[in-house]
Amino acid sequence: MPDADDTEDRLIDFVRGRLAPDEAARVAAEAAARPELAAEIATIRGIIAAFDDEASEPAPGALGWARLSRAIDAAPLPAQAPARKAPWWPLAASAAAAVLVWQLAAVPLLTRPGDEGGYAPVSETPAGFTVAIAFRPESREGEIRELLRSVDGRIVDGPTAIGLWTLDFASAEARDAAMEALAAAPVVESVQ
Repeated sequence: MPDADDTEDRLIDFVRGRLAPDEAARVAAEAAARPELAAEIATIRGIIAAFDDEASEPAPGALGWARLSRAIDAAPLPAQAPARKAPWWPLAASAAAAVLVWQLAAVPLLTRPGDEGGYAPVSETPAGFTVAIAFRPESREGEIRELLRSVDGRIVDGPTAIGLWTLDFASAEARDAAMEALAAAPVVESVQ
């Protein structure tokens, strides 16, 4: 059984020659007396030799890189022509011409006659006959769509944070009739 002093670090230091001479002599004497210690030292020597051999070999790309570096250093530099400054006015004239074409040709095509400009809503403004409705969570889209077709309602807003939708109707009479039909529908939770 190995001695407590025969730690792996101590044996590595012995193989590498980093132990004091008196301690190295003591480890050598113990290895001569104990075959298992001698075998462990031989194994450590083999491992260290393999690592040292691998570390001494150049990296696979190192030789190619060195050859490329030598070729680059040996290549003559091309003669450079003096930098010529291009005049700036052709670029400025092209930009001014592009702006002029845009203003005279494209902008009139994009505006409609009688359009005062400004912001306008994308959709139509609701007629003012609106209803707020909440559908049951288990309702299916097909059922909701069929119900809205049957009452001739149009969604103009929603869902809000609390799940309300706003429906618009063409007249007050259409709204009132739709409210009765919506209140009786099983997919509707509330109508206001």
